[in-house]
Amino acid sequence: MSQRARACGELRVASGVECHQRMASRAGARLPLVIAVAIVSALPCHALAQQRAQQRAQPAHPHGKQAQPKQPPTRSLKGPLQMTGPVSLLLGKDGAVEVSLKNVDTPLKIVASAGSLSLPVLRDGRLVATYTPPPTRFPQVAVIAAYNQDRSVIDFLGIPLHGQPTLRIDSEPKAQVEVHLAGSIFGPIKLDRKGSGRIEIIVPPGFASATLVSSDALGNQKQEAQELGVPHLQQVFGICPSGGDDLLVLAFDAQGNPLRDARFELSASIGTLSSTAERQPGVYSTRFRVDTPAAQASSTLSVNLKDSPAPAVFCQAELPPEAPDRIDVALDRSTFVAGEATPIEVHIDLHYPGMRLPRKVQPVLTSDIGELSDVETLSETSFVARWTPGTKVSENAEAQVSATIVDTKLEARATLRLAPGPVAKLVLRSSDTRVRANQEDTAIITLRAFDAFGNSTSPGALVVDASQGSLQALPAAEDGPVRYQYIGPFRRSDGSDQITARAVDGPSSSLTIDLDATPSRFVGSARLGVANHFAKSTDLALAADASFRVPLGRQSLALGMETGYFANRQTQSDEVSGLSVDSKFRSLAIMARAVYEFHWPVQVYGGGAMGASFSAFTTSSSASGMVTESATRPAFGGILGARKSVGPALIVLEAGYFYSRFDEANLQATARGPRLTAGLGLDL
Repeated sequence: MSQRARACGELRVASGVECHQRMASRAGARLPLVIAVAIVSALPCHALAQQRAQQRAQPAHPHGKQAQPKQPPTRSLKGPLQMTGPVSLLLGKDGAVEVSLKNVDTPLKIVASAGSLSLPVLRDGRLVATYTPPPTRFPQVAVIAAYNQDRSVIDFLGIPLHGQPTLRIDSEPKAQVEVHLAGSIFGPIKLDRKGSGRIEIIVPPGFASATLVSSDALGNQKQEAQELGVPHLQQVFGICPSGGDDLLVLAFDAQGNPLRDARFELSASIGTLSSTAERQPGVYSTRFRVDTPAAQASSTLSVNLKDSPAPAVFCQAELPPEAPDRIDVALDRSTFVAGEATPIEVHIDLHYPGMRLPRKVQPVLTSDIGELSDVETLSETSFVARWTPGTKVSENAEAQVSATIVDTKLEARATLRLAPGPVAKLVLRSSDTRVRANQEDTAIITLRAFDAFGNSTSPGALVVDASQGSLQALPAAEDGPVRYQYIGPFRRSDGSDQITARAVDGPSSSLTIDLDATPSRFVGSARLGVANHFAKSTDLALAADASFRVPLGRQSLALGMETGYFANRQTQSDEVSGLSVDSKFRSLAIMARAVYEFHWPVQVYGGGAMGASFSAFTTSSSASGMVTESATRPAFGGILGARKSVGPALIVLEAGYFYSRFDEANLQATARGPRLTAGLGLDL
C-alpha cells in the first residue's frame, strides 16, 4: 500500500512559499545577522515534553491537533541578566508575550533574530519588553539578545518557534493513518473512500521529516518517512563589529540552548577573521582585521556552523577608518605678556598612513592655565583654537598646551613662555617691625615688585634708603625678592625709622620700623605704697632700689640693692588678763635683688630679692609695762613690676611679696605679706 503526504502545498509559510526549494532560498535571504551577544543555559524543550506527557493521557484531537495553553509557560535563565521568557511558541496561534531581564547600571540594547520587540520598560526592578513572533510559519529558533555598548555584559534567550502545518495524506481508501513526530503522535485519522485526508501536526525546530504509520482494514501496518519541506534550521546568530574589532557569534541547538564547542566556517570579502574562541557558553568571538589598503566602506562577513546544510548568515561590517599616526601642535608666537588682548592661535595637524579612508576625529585641547576656545575644523586634518593664558603668570615661567586624540596614545605639546607686565607696584616687608636702637639689632627687609595684575616681576633700577638706620644689600635668589639687612640707629628714646624704595620712573613704597630706646646702664626708683603684714592689717610702706644692667640680647638682667621700711601699730586685748595691749612693729629690710627685664614699649621685669630685716617689736600694757624686743633676721621677697618712660623719667609700679621671721624670747611674729608700691625712677 503506497501513501503520499503533500506537505509542500499545505505548510503555511510567509509570502506564499509552497515548495521546499523556494522556502529554503527565501529563508536564507531573510535570516539577518543581527548584532547580539548571549549567555544561555541549557534549557529543556517545553513543547516536546508537554506533547510526550499528553499524547497518551488525553484523547487525541480528531485531526491530531493538541490543545495549546492560553499563556505559554515560561522559563528563567541563570545568565548575567537572568532573562525570562516563554519555553516555546506556536506560530500562527500564540501572540505577543513578555520577556524580562535584570536591570543593570549600563544601558542595554535588546534585539531579536526573528519577530519584533517593543521598547523595554522598567517594572519591579526588571526590564520588560513585549516580543511578537514573526509572520512566517516554518519552525525556527528566535534569539532575544541583550548587551551593553562595550559588550562586557551580555545574555540571550533562545525561544523555539513551532510550526503547525496541515498535512494532506493520500493513501488507500478507508485506511487509518498516524503521524509520529518528535515523540508525539498525531491522529489517527481515517481516510475517505478516495484515500485522502488532512491532519494538523506541530513541528518543532530541527525536524525535517515525520513518520507515517498506516493500517488497512485487515490490520496490516506500514511505516513511511515523509519530508516536511521545511528549511534547514539556522543555528547561528551574529553580532557584526561596531566600533570594535570582534565579530561575536551565538550558537544554539534546536531547543534554544547554548551550543558548546561549536566549529564555524567564516569568511570576509575584505580583511581576515581569526579562529573563534568561546568566551562563555554559546558565545564565540573572532577578531576582524583589515591590514591592507581598501577604498570600500564595508566588508561582507559570513558565518555558519561547520558542515551545516543551512545557508550562512551575512552582515556588512563597516571597515574601520584609518586612525591618525601623528599629531602636531604649533603656536603663532612663543611669548605671552600678561594682559595682552590678542589670544594665542593653536594650530593642530593630523597625519595618516594613507592606507584607507581617514577616520574623522576631533582633537582635545588642554592647557596648564587660561582658557581655550572650541576647536574649529579647517579640514579633515587641520584644526585651530585660540588660547588666552590670562593675567596670572607669576607662578609659571612657562605654560603648555596639549592636543590628544581620544582612545589613542597620540599626544603633542607646545610650550609658551610667560612674561609679566611692567612694574606697577612695590611692596616692602620686614622680618621685624620693632628693632632695638643700639646699632646692633637688625631686621631683613624684602622688596617685591608686581605688575598691574599682581604678577611678580623684576623691579629694575631701584633707590632704597632709610631715614635713620642703615641698609646693606643681600644676595637674592633667581626670580626671588630683593633683600636688605637693616641695622637700627642708637637712640636713648623710643622712635621710628622710615624705609623708602622707589623704582626709577616707577612706583614707590615705604615701611615704618619702630625703634625701642637703648636702655641705660643704671636704673633706680623710689616708691610709696602699702604693705600687708601679719596677714592682718595694711599699712604704708616705703621702698627704694638701684640696679646695674647687664645686656642679654634685646633684654637685660638688672642686679642691684633695694631697701624697704614699714611700721605697724595695733591695740588688742590680752587673751589671759583681758587687759588692753598696745603693740608697734617696725621693720627695715635691706636686700640684694635680681630681675630680668623685657624692653617692650612698657618695660616689664620680674625676679627676687634676698637680704636681712632689722625689726623692733614694742608692747605696752598696764600690767607689764613697756617691753621692746629687736632682732635681725633673714628676709626674702619676690618682685614683679613695670616701667614706662616719660622723657628721662620713669613711672614705676611694683608688686612683691616680703617674708621675715621675728622670733625672740618673749615675742614671736612673722613679717610677711604682699607689697604694692608706685613711684618715680630714672634711667641713667
